[in-house]
Amino acid sequence: MAQYQSSIIGNLFQELLDYFQKKAPFLNGRDQHGNLVEFSVNNKMVEALSFDVSGITIRAAMGDITDYTGDAIVNAANTMLVAAAGGVCGCIFRASDFDTLNKACEELGACPTGEACVTPSFGMPATWIVHAVGPVWKGGFSNEATLLENTYKNALSQAHLVGARSIAFPAISTGTYGYPLKEATRIAINAIAEYASSNPNHFTKIEIVCFDDDTLQMYVAGITERFIKNPEGSVLVEYPNETFTLSA
Repeated sequence: MAQYQSSIIGNLFQELLDYFQKKAPFLNGRDQHGNLVEFSVNNKMVEALSFDVSGITIRAAMGDITDYTGDAIVNAANTMLVAAAGGVCGCIFRASDFDTLNKACEELGACPTGEACVTPSFGMPATWIVHAVGPVWKGGFSNEATLLENTYKNALSQAHLVGARSIAFPAISTGTYGYPLKEATRIAINAIAEYASSNPNHFTKIEIVCFDDDTLQMYVAGITERFIKNPEGSVLVEYPNETFTLSA
């Protein structure tokens, strides 16, 4: 099953790469020294990619969300807010004070799909945990796209209400909930960008922390595609020993 899923992800990512090569084989940009360059985003392994919306930096990078040192992290929660055995939810509960977090979630009760609620982090580097309930994939016939979009936007809204200025998301619903990664990535990027555009003073930085390289590369592809279609502002492309800024 894992090999089959990996093959699907690889095929989807290749489709996006083929699109970029046909649409924009080379992009204009500047290197870290300010020199004008032409290069392809796809010719090297990207470590992170970021772009600004209304002064808010939106960044995708690989990492461990439990190590995030900003104000809030997002937990890919279930409707009952109970600890999961694995996935992002399980990792967050284990990195926190498990019993205290579990009790706080019990006191909150259930949380509907598409909604979010907040608890303290109970000892983690971030101050808050935003418990956001994404949809289970049911073939796309159960309003999953709208629910996933709402999940991201409601998580941001709830984080803002407790005073968070920086926040980190996982790739919600793409694990055990089975949401196709390509579509989930597009929804996440658009939902976060739309929220930032409508609420320019709520956050300074919004991050997507990718669990593995397949997820990161899908975000790299999605953000690049967004920039090609809407070449406004700039995109910072981070490689191991150099950075490039894509210019409009």
